[in-house]
Amino acid sequence: MNIFKRVMAAKAFLLILVFMLPSGCAGPKHISGGEFKSRYQNPVGSMESASYLGQKGGKAFMSVKRMSVITGNWSERVVFVELSELDPAFRENLPAKTAEVR
Repeated sequence: MNIFKRVMAAKAFLLILVFMLPSGCAGPKHISGGEFKSRYQNPVGSMESASYLGQKGGKAFMSVKRMSVITGNWSERVVFVELSELDPAFRENLPAKTAEVR
């Protein structure tokens, strides 16, 4: 295989990898009780925002949106914590709305 074909194959592989990795992250991601509480209490950062989605099946869910420094595009990820991992005082103050998550 000549050098041109190798370079083109490497570029094609990298493009496939770049586009496949974000879509490979299916389903909500588990985070710690401390991280959930921190995001809930401070939902807006310079390049990130979080919004509480509600509770379902003994879990609390949150949508986290981040802006890419490179592209300026926003991505969204749903995260969750087991309610049992939250301290009781914080858990009791969470709105009891039902989360609409898959």
